[in-house]
Amino acid sequence: MGDKTGVKKYKTVDAANKNRWAETFNTRYRMYFAKKYLDTLGDDVLYGIGYSRQQLLEALADHPPKCGLGVKDAMDDMRSEIYRGLSSDNATKMLRKVLVPGLLTWRVRHNQGAADS
Repeated sequence: MGDKTGVKKYKTVDAANKNRWAETFNTRYRMYFAKKYLDTLGDDVLYGIGYSRQQLLEALADHPPKCGLGVKDAMDDMRSEIYRGLSSDNATKMLRKVLVPGLLTWRVRHNQGAADS
């Protein structure tokens, strides 16, 4: 745990990196995602860890995206959501109840029993 890279790279706190986070939030999608995440956490959680949601939103607004829409970011996020959905217990149950019987029915209809595979 911890910041393995930072510990090796820096011996003390370096104020020059204070706004380096803005380099990461450089697309419209990443900005959208950050705002959505802050809204999800809510004021109480952020206050509990020493942050003001309003100040964080203002900091985001002060650093407009420089690299376009972030289509690749959106596609990566969508792929991740699909993977998480398919990895859940509900998805496993759905696959067993819907897809597997459907495949077996298709194989029987098309005379491709288990011995053929």
